[in-house]
Amino acid sequence: MTESLTPDSSDSPPEEALVPPRESEPIVLTEADLLDTSVESLLSSSWKLPGPNLFVAILWMIVIGVVQLVGAAIGAVIFAPELMDAVLQSKSLELSELSGDKFVGILATTQATFVVFAIVAAMLTYRRKLPSQMPLRLPTARHLGMILALMLPLALFDGFVAQEVAKIVYPATANNDQSEVPIIEIFERIAESGSFGVLLFTLAIAPAIGEEIIFRGIIGRGMLARFGLVGGIAITSILFAVVHMEPAQSAGVLTIGVVMHVAYLATRSFWVPMLIHFLNNSLPVLMVLAMTQQADANAEEVLSEASPLNWVGVLTAFIAIVLWTTLLWKTRLEYRHADDGKPILTDVPTVEPPADSIPYTEEFRTAPAGLVIAAILSLVAFFASAILTAPSV
Repeated sequence: MTESLTPDSSDSPPEEALVPPRESEPIVLTEADLLDTSVESLLSSSWKLPGPNLFVAILWMIVIGVVQLVGAAIGAVIFAPELMDAVLQSKSLELSELSGDKFVGILATTQATFVVFAIVAAMLTYRRKLPSQMPLRLPTARHLGMILALMLPLALFDGFVAQEVAKIVYPATANNDQSEVPIIEIFERIAESGSFGVLLFTLAIAPAIGEEIIFRGIIGRGMLARFGLVGGIAITSILFAVVHMEPAQSAGVLTIGVVMHVAYLATRSFWVPMLIHFLNNSLPVLMVLAMTQQADANAEEVLSEASPLNWVGVLTAFIAIVLWTTLLWKTRLEYRHADDGKPILTDVPTVEPPADSIPYTEEFRTAPAGLVIAAILSLVAFFASAILTAPSV
């Protein structure tokens, strides 16, 4: 998916010119020699590099869990005091005993608490550097088009992966009934509410803001600095998947975690991973609303249609994801020296612009024509396979 990050020797400045930036100077993502960085040397200076190291990143994940527990407790006090009474008295209370409105109220309060925490954490972490560390520049129309082309194959592929993992983790019984899947019970409770605005905030808007700030905005910066481009994206995406806890959901979001991180680095816009996250999570909202319109529908039936792909559709979806993500990277935004047009080289990959003292220009790379054609053909193949293999109504 990524090309070699070692610039041609003919274009490389002398070694003495590759001076690591001062701590006060931001650093930028270009074609530095990141893949050859020694992991041992990175670990030895782990505390000196920007962003959290792996140990601190895991602590961040633990804090996220604590914050969500606090948010859930606040929501329970507001919307379901009987739940708090049951907890304090060590009594059991089934999720099904809560009405849909109460459950959604608790979930919305949990998510709102998490979003507030994430925003405050980013402000305290970066302070005045926040606009450069998590830039909110608008993506180009070309990159927006690539993202939209990615979304359906990505959502259906992730849904398929989640379904297959659920079949393993929650095997069918002797009567061929699916064992109880936690996410299905949650959807059934949410469907009882049916408030589009609350559902959209709880399932799509809040995760897109909070999770992206923590993982792409804070944790991802540290992982890229310590493990390079490929390793940093991979570890950040794994941590992002693990924090979802539920095995099927974790497996489903792993791919989108990689795509969001590549898109963020390629566009240097924090709007992009939030947009991808929002669009992907909007699918469950639409499914929940579909449940409210069908009196005889249940969550398991609706979720089973989340990814109506066979293995041919899965293969074409995966190929489309790889090609379009590669296309995003190949057309990435680069910062170049204003005098000679050469890329500004730095030690670690990041989205922030060069220091004010460095004159620079912005330039989008051009993708090979063959890659563009292959990406378009992969999308055509995906839609063709999805249409031809779709179950008859």
